[in-house]
Amino acid sequence: MKTFKLLSLGCFLFFISNVFSQTTSPKKFNLDFNQYDTERLLPKDWFQWGDQPISTESIEESNYVGKIITSKKGNFGCITYAIPAGFEGDSITLSGYMKIENINKKQSAGLLIRLNGANNKLLGFNNMADENINGTIDWTKYSITIPYSKETDYIYVGGILNGNTGTAWFDDFEITIDGVSIEKLNIIKKSSLKDNIETVIQSLEKSSKPLDLTDNKTLNNSLQPLIDKLGNKRIIAIGEDTHGTSEYYELRLAITKELILEKGFNTIVLENPYDGIEILTNKIDEEPLESLMRKHLFSIYQTKEMKSFLDWYKLKNDNNSIKFKGCDDSYWALEALLEKEFSSIRNEKLSTLLKTLKKAIKQSKKSNFKNEIKNNIAVYKAIIEMECYLDENNLHTPNSKELLFNGKSSYINYKRLSEEKTIRSRDEIMADRIAYLAKDPNAKIIVWAHNAHISNTVIIDNEIGLMGRDLKNKFKNNYISVGLSSLSGTYSYINNRFINSDHKYNDKLLQKKVELTGENSWEKVFNQFSNRPFFTDFNEMRKHINSDLFGDLKLIGYSKETYRDYYELPTLTMFDFLIFLNTTNATSSIAKE
Repeated sequence: MKTFKLLSLGCFLFFISNVFSQTTSPKKFNLDFNQYDTERLLPKDWFQWGDQPISTESIEESNYVGKIITSKKGNFGCITYAIPAGFEGDSITLSGYMKIENINKKQSAGLLIRLNGANNKLLGFNNMADENINGTIDWTKYSITIPYSKETDYIYVGGILNGNTGTAWFDDFEITIDGVSIEKLNIIKKSSLKDNIETVIQSLEKSSKPLDLTDNKTLNNSLQPLIDKLGNKRIIAIGEDTHGTSEYYELRLAITKELILEKGFNTIVLENPYDGIEILTNKIDEEPLESLMRKHLFSIYQTKEMKSFLDWYKLKNDNNSIKFKGCDDSYWALEALLEKEFSSIRNEKLSTLLKTLKKAIKQSKKSNFKNEIKNNIAVYKAIIEMECYLDENNLHTPNSKELLFNGKSSYINYKRLSEEKTIRSRDEIMADRIAYLAKDPNAKIIVWAHNAHISNTVIIDNEIGLMGRDLKNKFKNNYISVGLSSLSGTYSYINNRFINSDHKYNDKLLQKKVELTGENSWEKVFNQFSNRPFFTDFNEMRKHINSDLFGDLKLIGYSKETYRDYYELPTLTMFDFLIFLNTTNATSSIAKE
């Protein structure tokens, strides 16, 4: 059986991009493997990913199948097919037949689907690894479904064998979007921002109002029209396109003050570990703010701007009428918070349950790769056991319910992994935590989080944006997203990309200029419209203009700016309102120089 010479993935991507740039409306896809390339000795347009060789086999006249035969030196092989995207829909399904033989039980085979956006950004992926398909199985039909993103540039499908044992065959693939075969769908060309700049500017003229940041009084006066539009909603999410921009904190504090003092909002939620914020608020009158910030806030928030907010919060919250909460995962202080909550209760069973939970958490912190899931499931079970006991004996308080809910949320994915269920993303869990707070009918909530999280639509990796999407779906027009954006200036960042991997928030705050904004960017169009700050009503704009205009948008996280922080996005669909500043400055660290 013959195979073709392996090409590197990078070479393939260059090759396939050039091929597809000349083919804008393919009418037939070789998903049944039956069109045969006599030069490459492979099914036409199929190619190899990985280091295990791919080939084809004729099982009857004119009926070819894809095949992967492993070698001991390889790690995985994937027989892959690429389709230029441009479709509309909410979900994409790949179905097909697979036969496997002698695959080790620690390895697996399956179907694969991958969605790539601009610059090969991953928008969606599933390779059935969680289903652990191995051994010897005759021809069986399988299918996988993932959310479909309209930002998809290429759809990759394939048959994959993860490992170095056995053989896998694949046949008769089919792709559907929202249940309709891709063979019947027409490719829809994206509308580009650069082709519609004049129209966008005209729409901005109808939908925008200037902002004056000269001083607090002028800022508050110019924000009043926006405050009036937000005041009767239940959840206002205020974003940022970097976590380290000084003016964004100034704007968010100004909006937050007005919503609390004028419109009855009473809860502030920060994109920070839940338990860290709980301890900070518990000790805010006992310990210096800077000390609390260093212990319990992500390093990127250890700034003078955040301290200004906390100074105001401490002053205004003397009667505990304003709640301050975190919405990120909490692994570090749950047991201490529960001990404090139940310190006045003398109950032997409850004390035993607390000891069991503390022991499980201590063990989980010592976990290695082999026992991580087992140890963290033990924590989850201990939380459930405590929750049941408190329910049965009427010992629950509103605070204990909230603490245990957030504990369960932090450990839920270990349970889902053990049950071979799809894990819930960080964004989905943050949405759950905010929605939990909104169960209180009197709660009016202000969220401080990144633009990528508050977006009304899913925008990155079928993960980032799920928080805003889920909250918009649940609360409809009672959830409002306000994006913050700028063209140029400086920003702060940290070098640690895994900010919640431990409880040591001691990263140095660094500063840098924004340098990589592209020509087809929303920021440049906003700057062309006005050389002064403004806010615009995207809901109003969408009445007059195609909302699916794609242009580059800056979304820098905690780290240093790279080209991968610019996403080709239909920005008008992401937010209800957007505040634009032409130039901004980096936040200032509270650390002593």
